[in-house]
Amino acid sequence: MRPNTLRLRSPADVVAAIPYLVGFHPTDSVVVLCCGGTDGAYAIRLDLTASDALLDHVTELITRRRPADVILTGYGPGARVTPVVERVGDRLARDGVRLREVLRVEGDRYWSYLCTDPACCPPEGTFVDVRGSAVATAAIAGGLVALPDREELARMIAPVGGDAMRRATDRAERRLTSWAEAIATEGGPATGDATALPNGAVSGGAASGTAVPGRAASGTAVPGGAASGGAVPGGAAAGGSISVDFLKAGPASADPTEVGVSTADVARAVAGRGGVARRVVEEGVRLVRLLIERARAGGDPPSDEEVAWLGVLLVNLRVRDEAWVRIDDGEIGAHIRLWRDVVRRVAEPYLPGPACLLAFAAWRAGEGALANLALDRALAADPHYSMARLLHELFVSGLPPWSVPLDITPEQLDEAS
Repeated sequence: MRPNTLRLRSPADVVAAIPYLVGFHPTDSVVVLCCGGTDGAYAIRLDLTASDALLDHVTELITRRRPADVILTGYGPGARVTPVVERVGDRLARDGVRLREVLRVEGDRYWSYLCTDPACCPPEGTFVDVRGSAVATAAIAGGLVALPDREELARMIAPVGGDAMRRATDRAERRLTSWAEAIATEGGPATGDATALPNGAVSGGAASGTAVPGRAASGTAVPGGAASGGAVPGGAAAGGSISVDFLKAGPASADPTEVGVSTADVARAVAGRGGVARRVVEEGVRLVRLLIERARAGGDPPSDEEVAWLGVLLVNLRVRDEAWVRIDDGEIGAHIRLWRDVVRRVAEPYLPGPACLLAFAAWRAGEGALANLALDRALAADPHYSMARLLHELFVSGLPPWSVPLDITPEQLDEAS
């Protein structure tokens, strides 16, 4: 992954940079910007309403990673911002973390909690043109974006559904069950303990796939693992390199597509059993590779038929893992575009896989807010989905994306199948 480098020389530069580091212009938030140390630079955003337990968790993570400098910036009226900033600052200072600056931003002005010199920090605040600053220009040139607010980011992955998508999903489900019917007619299912379902579908367990040994947040994240959940911080680490040169403050949803749960459960059972599973893996791997290559080449997004068929095939974990291990840092933007489009359009029962793939790609790219939103959608659709639980644990750990490589290749996945 190619880090973005922003050089911050003043508090105004910090204020201008933060929206691009978290992906949107914060409101009613506190942002912890950590600079230097072995982990480079990263930003964590929390709501002003964050619980004490969450504040303790975040400050503990920061303390453990020992950044060289920390800058706290609260967004909102002083009466709401000051108590939260003081709680976070006191916790960090108590643990020996150096607070380089503590700011409050409201509208187009900022105030410093550390500077008392009215010559450089007037009582009425210091004006800053966030969008017109040189830092913003550099951030945009480096591929960073700052949406108006977090709600706008959520709308970018909100479900669009519609009758066309519903009909495409029905056809995809019928296509899958027809495979089971054909196999049953030719000589019965490949596994002897399967149970016959209506229309010749085959039951016998949840979707199965290649189990690849892995570790949760404390080590390398690999496909096939599961982990226990926890509270996800309000923002994840944002990748990049930041140097701070100043010494003190101074001037410078539509409704989701509804598909019967029973048909989705049948699809999951069918896609993970015997001869049908082998055909699902062959077709799924082929489709995943095709759509990823198209996305990398800047081609058209998937059609409704492709999204529906992909959603059904991804219930087989081997197919999902094919997409997972192909998320490479060199073309991370293509993966984010692909899975963001699929997440918006796929039927709700088939959402967890694509949403987790989007969450992982966004996290790898340092887009913590998008990663958290995608993970929230995956967990809402299926709180027990193993990849969602693994990512939940990984995000809670506070590990930076570059410290958790995905050490498995598509070729190795083929060999393990």
